[in-house]
Amino acid sequence: MNVTLEVLSSTFPLLSDRLNVNQPSQTNPYAAPMQQGVASVNSGTASGLWREDNKLVMHKDGRLPDVCVKSGVKTGERLKRKMSWHNPWIALTILAGLLVYVILALVLTKRATIDLPLCETEKAKRRKMLGILWVIGLACLGLFIGGLYFAIDQTFGRGSTLPVPIIILGAVGGIITLIMGQKVAGVVKPTKITDTHVWLKGVHPSILENLPAAQTPA
Repeated sequence: MNVTLEVLSSTFPLLSDRLNVNQPSQTNPYAAPMQQGVASVNSGTASGLWREDNKLVMHKDGRLPDVCVKSGVKTGERLKRKMSWHNPWIALTILAGLLVYVILALVLTKRATIDLPLCETEKAKRRKMLGILWVIGLACLGLFIGGLYFAIDQTFGRGSTLPVPIIILGAVGGIITLIMGQKVAGVVKPTKITDTHVWLKGVHPSILENLPAAQTPA
C-alpha cells in the first residue's frame, strides 16, 4: 500500500499534497508550550520602550505611545523637547575651578530629542505655569537690581543694611524660579542619557504599567 501511494505521489504531485505523502509534520509534539506574556514583552522591547522602577527607558529612535505623559489620556498632540544630562559627579570638579567644570560638562553631556505626547489640557497648564514663573522671575530680577542700585547709591545706600536682604531675596528667589521653570518646561526629567537610550522620570503610571520590565542597557 505504501509503495502504491509513493508511485501515485510521484506521478501526481497534487495528489501528494492531498494525501500529505512525504510531508513531515511541522508540529513537534514534544515541544514545550509557548509561555504566556512573551509576545507583549517582545513587542515592547521591539518598540524601544521599557520600564525600570518608576522610570521609562526608551531608545533614542523609539516612539512613545499616543498617551499624554502627564495625564495618561489618549492624545495625538506632541511636544518636542531637547534634553541633556551628565553624570552628577562631574559637579564635584567645580572644586577645581568653575572653568574645569564647564569644560567637562560640555564635553561629557549627552543629548537627546524626544517627541513627548502631551494633551492640550496639560499644554495649557504648562503655558500658564511658565507665564507665572516669568512674572516671578522678573520680580526677583527687579529686587536684585534694585538692591544693587541702593547699595551703590551714595545717597540711599550708605550706612543702610536694607539693600542686603533685598539682594539676597532677589538672588535666591531668582534661582528657585529658574529651577522650577526648567522642571515645568521639560515636562519630564531625564535621569540618564547614553549614546543610545534615555531614562525618563515623571511619566504617568498608566504608561509604565503597560511596558515590560525588561533588562535595560547599561
